[in-house]
Amino acid sequence: MASLEEIKEYYTILKDILNSGNPVMKYNKDRAHNSAVLNLMLENSTKIDMYCGQLSVLRKGFYKHIEKEDKELSDKLQDDIKESLKAFLEKESSSISIIFENFKEDYLKDLILPDEFKLGIRKGKISLYKLDDSLTLKKQMNHFSVSDSKIVRLEQDKEQHSAICTLNHQGIYDMAVKSFTTILSVAEPVTC
Repeated sequence: MASLEEIKEYYTILKDILNSGNPVMKYNKDRAHNSAVLNLMLENSTKIDMYCGQLSVLRKGFYKHIEKEDKELSDKLQDDIKESLKAFLEKESSSISIIFENFKEDYLKDLILPDEFKLGIRKGKISLYKLDDSLTLKKQMNHFSVSDSKIVRLEQDKEQHSAICTLNHQGIYDMAVKSFTTILSVAEPVTC
């Protein structure tokens, strides 16, 4: 597990790359890095699309895994995500669309900001979708997130949360947007 200083440095590097406009890929090796990437997306975007398994990075259980190795890191990452999500949802034109590989009501009982998340759903800023269990192909599709600030996180390992994070890469951004649109076309809305 990365240290708090390593994650702060990783976040700063990502932010500098994003601001430079240069297309760059950076490896994302674990949950802590995953949290840093989502934090960057929330702070620098108004539209985020996610295809995920359990919405892990916005749930308490995700940070409990980190806490087992480093409580200070877990607390800091969770606080950063909470602040960024609140600020994101306050932006006038912000929206998050989330497609679950397999949706369970329990996922919404473990949220780090349950009230703000549910308010975001009611206001139409957060839209939830799920894939039908008959779509066997979904088990083979990697999870990913894409934001309108051209940050893309392509997960390689669903358990370890390792991924490639691309910034300012138009081709990968276009591919991720197209993939999300395709998956969304066969997804069903989740009503809460």
